[in-house]
Amino acid sequence: MSELELVKLYAKAWNHLDFSIIEPYLSEDVVYSAQAVSFPELKGKEAKDRIKGRMKKRSSEDDGRVYAELGYFPSDYPSWGLAKINFHKNLWGYPCIIMARGNKDNLICPVILELQEGKIISIYTCAVPPIQNVFRTGEYPA
Repeated sequence: MSELELVKLYAKAWNHLDFSIIEPYLSEDVVYSAQAVSFPELKGKEAKDRIKGRMKKRSSEDDGRVYAELGYFPSDYPSWGLAKINFHKNLWGYPCIIMARGNKDNLICPVILELQEGKIISIYTCAVPPIQNVFRTGEYPA
């Protein structure tokens, strides 16, 4: 599976709020980090439980509709401390997921995945880069 296919698959899991879609593609020691939240970086089972729990919470809320759009952040933008990640670059930049809640224009944050050998090894929910600097495609993987 290509890097772009994995990014789209992660977005699809969020669009369906279905953890089982992405679970087989998470590495055993996957890392989950959120810049805007004051919890430590989570690894392995804790990271998976956090993602699964967030999806479950959103599916039980009345206004919990989540939109995960394929996006690209520009390759010429500063690294935001993520320089260690080996991103796949294309014409528009680096693929990411743009999260929105309630409606497609209520943008929350970009999500950046670090991938290795067909697995997601890190998930970064970002405050930086600012969501306004991410290129929107209008594609919501289903």
